[in-house]
Amino acid sequence: MSHPNLANVEMYLEDTLAPTDPGYLPPLIFQPSYGFVPQGMNQGFPEVRDNVTKRPSQDGTFDFTEFLGARSVTLNVALSPETSGLSERDLEDQLRRWMHPSRRSWLYVKSSGGSDFRRIYVRPSTVASSMNFITNRNFRTIALSWKAANGIWEAAELQTEELEAGTESETGRTYDETYDKTYPASDVVGEKTVYNYGTAPAFPIARIYGPVTQPRIENKTTNKRIIFTTGLVIAAGEYLEINFAEGTATMNGNINNSRYQFLDFAGGLSEWWSLIPGANKLRFYPGTYTPPGVAIVEWRSAYL
Repeated sequence: MSHPNLANVEMYLEDTLAPTDPGYLPPLIFQPSYGFVPQGMNQGFPEVRDNVTKRPSQDGTFDFTEFLGARSVTLNVALSPETSGLSERDLEDQLRRWMHPSRRSWLYVKSSGGSDFRRIYVRPSTVASSMNFITNRNFRTIALSWKAANGIWEAAELQTEELEAGTESETGRTYDETYDKTYPASDVVGEKTVYNYGTAPAFPIARIYGPVTQPRIENKTTNKRIIFTTGLVIAAGEYLEINFAEGTATMNGNINNSRYQFLDFAGGLSEWWSLIPGANKLRFYPGTYTPPGVAIVEWRSAYL
């Protein structure tokens, strides 16, 4: 996906379609030289997905609420035909091309006081057009509203980390004498600390490259892991893609080639995990592996 020159850009829309797909739209840049002057944005807040049960025979409720839902985002844009060389009608039509309810887009916004972009996945909700009169001159303002199903902003910058294969546990060393010194526990081979710099859990994608059998990948910080059974074999030149947001496991990223049936959920061995805000210790310890067997984890920091 091609991105615009971001030197003086504060926000823009990017199509989720590829440039070769029918109906693809090039990025829509909200900047005066393009005819669009952002006036303000309401980022909303994700709805709280209440999960409560009334207490029997007494006051109060049992409250198990822990998840968020969708949020609404509204952007007010003034049309500027003078700076773009286009008519107001042409500019408004450009905006409305993006607002059909079947379209899915990424809205990119530069963070306040910074140079980094954050983005949110949106689908159109409503368009409102109004005419304002100031000092005997009229100009048109458009309010664009979207529904963000995931409810979370994320960093535009993708972070990646390579996890070398390690063993399930380190046996350490024993002595036949007692010493008056103690040593703190150390990280196991291949363990890496990664960071979610945001304020909400971030869901990574892990790609495990063969030769590997029985892949296992863990977030030691939250003590949650994904474990596959011994029947899962990843050959050299292949990879298993684990999408923690979607809850999928596919061979070579092909949605028609699922390996979900090999996930070991028996006895609570496997749980879908996320990267909590701050530091997270990750490790990859398959049943067997041969170089170059490795796990690559990618994620974006997530924000409320």
